[in-house]
Amino acid sequence: MNTPYIIQVENLDYSYPDGTEAIRDISFAVADGEKLALIGPNGAGKSTLLLLLNGVIRAGGRIIIDGIELAEKTIYDIRRRIGLVFQDPDDQLFSPTVFDDVAFAPMNAGAPEDEIRRRVEEALGFVDLAGYEKKSPFHLSFGEKKRISLAGVLAQRPKILLLDEPTSNLDPKHRRRMIEWMKEFDGTLLVATHDLDMAYEVSNRCLVLNAGRVTAESVTESILKDKDLLEKNSLELPLSFHTLRPQSAV
Repeated sequence: MNTPYIIQVENLDYSYPDGTEAIRDISFAVADGEKLALIGPNGAGKSTLLLLLNGVIRAGGRIIIDGIELAEKTIYDIRRRIGLVFQDPDDQLFSPTVFDDVAFAPMNAGAPEDEIRRRVEEALGFVDLAGYEKKSPFHLSFGEKKRISLAGVLAQRPKILLLDEPTSNLDPKHRRRMIEWMKEFDGTLLVATHDLDMAYEVSNRCLVLNAGRVTAESVTESILKDKDLLEKNSLELPLSFHTLRPQSAV
């Protein structure tokens, strides 16, 4: 049956090996081309949810990506459609050179050599790291490693992009560049973040997670202007809202 949703999550549950519940009966859907922000305090389950969506870890419930249910036999097809950029780039980078890391996904997908080189060049150009192809990713700064991780996923050309704290540890210039690119991205975007000002600029809708549960879900502006809701979930109003002042009485 056709559906307008590119991601469907039904009754998702996940517990850590020690028995601690990380995700508790979560259900939601994401429309094709939507930009969804996952917000909540530390330990809310945001990063775990992204790992589940990409099949890095497995859980109870159902995950359907682009009409394909996530299972052992479909994991390759799923990962061709969905790219994940980890919060810590050291969890993602593993090759001896930047070129090898960025080229990994298209190379494994069987892309021809000239196409691989074109994708690497485009991806590194986007993250302002053109000319870094021969460098070792392990000798770069944290922010540079983060941008290389993003370049590797962009070279994959995914329909769905999962970003875990994409603006953390970026300088103001590259934070702004990241925000502008996310706004222009024409695929489906899920962003787990504490950067609520970025979430306000980029996302159409917010999912609030707390203690592994969805505690609120609505359009972004409605969520991020609700001071009481944010405080109940250990969050604060975005800084941009603090600058708003009531009009003087006439």
